[in-house]
Amino acid sequence: SCAAAVLVGESDVKCSECSFTAAGEPWEIANAMRPKAALQLLDAPRASKADIAIPLPSSIAAERCVIASLASGGASFDEVVDIITPADFSDSALRTGFEWMTDLFMRNQRVSLFTLHDGFSHLPAYAGFREAIQGVAVEHGTPVLEHAHALRERSHFRAIVAAVDQLKTAADSAKAYSDIREAVEGLLSDAVTDSRATGVRSARDIVESIRERLANPKHVPVYRTGFRNLDAMLKGGLKPKQLVVISGRTGGGKTVLGMNIAVQCALDGVPVAVFSLEMEAEELLVRCILSESRASEENAEERIARLPIHVSDNPDITSKGLWAMMKVLKARHNIGVFVVDYLQLIGDEPMNRESRERVVAGISRRLKIAAKQLGVTVVALCQVNEMGELRESRAIEQDSDAVLQVITNGDDFWLRVCKNRGGKNHGPIKAMDPKEPDKNGIAMDFNGEFFRFTEKFHYHPE
Repeated sequence: SCAAAVLVGESDVKCSECSFTAAGEPWEIANAMRPKAALQLLDAPRASKADIAIPLPSSIAAERCVIASLASGGASFDEVVDIITPADFSDSALRTGFEWMTDLFMRNQRVSLFTLHDGFSHLPAYAGFREAIQGVAVEHGTPVLEHAHALRERSHFRAIVAAVDQLKTAADSAKAYSDIREAVEGLLSDAVTDSRATGVRSARDIVESIRERLANPKHVPVYRTGFRNLDAMLKGGLKPKQLVVISGRTGGGKTVLGMNIAVQCALDGVPVAVFSLEMEAEELLVRCILSESRASEENAEERIARLPIHVSDNPDITSKGLWAMMKVLKARHNIGVFVVDYLQLIGDEPMNRESRERVVAGISRRLKIAAKQLGVTVVALCQVNEMGELRESRAIEQDSDAVLQVITNGDDFWLRVCKNRGGKNHGPIKAMDPKEPDKNGIAMDFNGEFFRFTEKFHYHPE
């Protein structure tokens, strides 16, 4: 009768159940009724868990199909890992199998029954995994991806059921409406929010986020590059959700600069991942060791070995594979900075008939999206032509938040900030100007024997 009074807008209606008198406008009645209704529910006889049990949605069929198809080559792992994670599996044997496949993928090995057997058959869980996929019909292409989407959907459903169960437990111990209100909002919000998708936020939420950042400046991390003048121009250093491009001629020092910055970030405790498409991992880290031996008297090998740096030197990686590996590395190691050396070497997707310029533009856009969605800094190294322009696509500069250019002239080096969204810069990308070297950028010293850049002068560039 309380609800009826509100709906029809009646006044002076007395509820026979709770002795609540509805008087006034409907909105006033509803506002006064809410806490009373909540307390009524809390005081009501409790239903047993069996009375409110919700059957968990089964996804075993979809899980078995996805795993069996991946193991038999029916689908590309980098496409599936973009949809689901190990946590989406309800069956422990299949979840373990997916984790093994992820390990193979991260080691640049093909996912197949042979590689799974070769790498994991000695483990006790392997027999259960093989039994779980025994006799499953293998599908190919789109149907596998549809099963992956269904698997993820049912995983979300299970999360909501678990949240409802937690709410029931919270309600059993609550004494007042205010005791469970926050729990209701928090648990249901977590259950229905897909952390892998970006949502639309209201202006109020965004303003609150801005206020929090202003009140707690350290809340937003800033990663030092190791170059004081560059950090001054970048307002402290690199920031999450940024795509930073380092451009330069072939053999012009862009890889050295990129790794100098990566090591500095790692020294500051920021986990770093490097995708080296041109140089082997061992050669890359030898350079880091030599660089650190010049910078510190401590044992350089031990110093580098302790750093949170992860290196992939797979030269055949595609943009889709790169995106998949970035997601896995972020989840496993909480990577803060990704370095890609270099962007134009990232391969085309099979059967892609677009022009190379459009392909590179797509790669650049994917890296920018990765930076925003994962909340990381992506440092992409790029080649420039003889005129100092970025090769193969102008979209690289458009997508980037900052563009750094290494300019060389014999033994002279400059670091030019060509683009700096929201900050100062030296001007657009260009070839070296021998007539006015002071306008080329920040003067740098380069030690080729130890693969290390240092700034010639310590000042804040205008």
